Amino acid sequence: DALKLNKEDLLSKRAGGITTEFYPKKLDMSGMSFDLNYHFEPGSPRDGVTLTIPLMLLNQVNAVRTEWLVPGMLKEKAHQLLKSLPQKLRRHCVPVPQFAELFLQAHLEHGNSEKPLLESLRDFVIAQTPARPMVSDFRLETLAPHHFMNFKLVDEHGRQLDMQRSLSALKAEWGKKAQESFKSSDVVEQVRAQVGGLTKPGKADQNVPSSSVTHSTNVHVKGQGAAQITAAQEQITAWSFGSLPEMLEIRRGGQTFFGYPALKDMGDHCELQVYDEETVARAVHENGVLRLFAIALKEPLRYLNKNLLDFQKVAMLYMPLGTADELQAQWVKLTLQRSALAAGLPITETEFLAKVHEAKSRMNLIAQEIGRLLMNVLIEYTNLSKKLQACAKAFPEATQDVQAQLMWLMPKDFLLKKPWEQLAHYPRYLKAAQVRLDRLRNSLERDQLAMKDVARLQLNWIRASAQLKGYEDESLNQFAWQLQELRVSLFAQELRTPMPVSVKRLEKA
Repeated sequence: DALKLNKEDLLSKRAGGITTEFYPKKLDMSGMSFDLNYHFEPGSPRDGVTLTIPLMLLNQVNAVRTEWLVPGMLKEKAHQLLKSLPQKLRRHCVPVPQFAELFLQAHLEHGNSEKPLLESLRDFVIAQTPARPMVSDFRLETLAPHHFMNFKLVDEHGRQLDMQRSLSALKAEWGKKAQESFKSSDVVEQVRAQVGGLTKPGKADQNVPSSSVTHSTNVHVKGQGAAQITAAQEQITAWSFGSLPEMLEIRRGGQTFFGYPALKDMGDHCELQVYDEETVARAVHENGVLRLFAIALKEPLRYLNKNLLDFQKVAMLYMPLGTADELQAQWVKLTLQRSALAAGLPITETEFLAKVHEAKSRMNLIAQEIGRLLMNVLIEYTNLSKKLQACAKAFPEATQDVQAQLMWLMPKDFLLKKPWEQLAHYPRYLKAAQVRLDRLRNSLERDQLAMKDVARLQLNWIRASAQLKGYEDESLNQFAWQLQELRVSLFAQELRTPMPVSVKRLEKA
């Protein structure tokens, strides 16, 4: 009898938390429902939680939402991310398990799963402690595989086509096939015609009966713009509408598609377009809204163009990269982005006008901040360029490596192409490269060994990036910046890195 066990003996005392509230069977995203399956087998490709995706819905999976996994797995993930912070930041979050629990509770009460997890965790740390971490301070490479959603792609018969933890890689391999049904459908043009013109709230019913959208095209509008569809209006130059529909549900042949409307920047105006991929629509829409801000802030921008801080000096330093006009265009656009969109995109005319007013009041200060950073970066760039010329004949391998690093860091549009928070580290990266060149005569063998480590890691990153065929992957982006920190650590250790970095850590990543 001593060997006989009942149900209570077998269950953990903590099993009370294993409920469908914390471990749901389905994950709802943007009006769609996806099956979830759980598997505990460390080392197995299925370990953790798996999201099943029908091929036709692949491009509509929200990558940001999947970062949050499910409530029952969020605390441990937050715990591990907090543990990955540098000690000087982590010490403000102790005890870390309790801090992770507080984050989970705050998320369950007021959280937004559409916001990137790392941004939310960073903001929570800033709100609760004196620490001021950046997103890059959280090291995703320290997390075990089960802390990332697993994705299983299936065909219309439920047969598995592929399975992996990188949604970006999955989209790179299968995304075009998923787009075919959406792009080949005549529904897209019908939707664009129906949503082509938006007017202020309350006027829609005077132009188009609400039934004409639902019955003639089987298009259902979701979100705040649901009652604002009118006849086509091709050129949009002001926020002359209430709010854009968040989503269009398109039913055809027993299948449901989702279209995401976005304002597309056409140079001097915007046009409404419909996309089958939410992330693509969001990126296009951000540029479109920025165009509307540029039109609304035409006069302040004209003044700014003529009064950029030390523009002639900065333009002279920028000459090896591009023209003064190219620099000016980047500088002004980045100023507009950071002035108008720092707190997110507006979704109503009232919000848009409020942001126009706010942007107008702080554009000059932000432009000056950008100018000071630009000056520092370009001075270090000039110094490094001179050292490269001096070392080219004596040390061809090292100089070629630094030149390749410089080309990646500083294409002519680096001010817009690279993340703002990373630009602050550029002077240190460029100084580290100078220190490396200065030391070549006395430590060539050591430099060559370190360069082999960097080259091996960089080759892995290049191969992984090539497999994505142009798709963005946040983990790979973070790895690219970790490679820059590794260069500092290997070639100019005295300049220090904001987080621990080593060859072993990057091999693990």
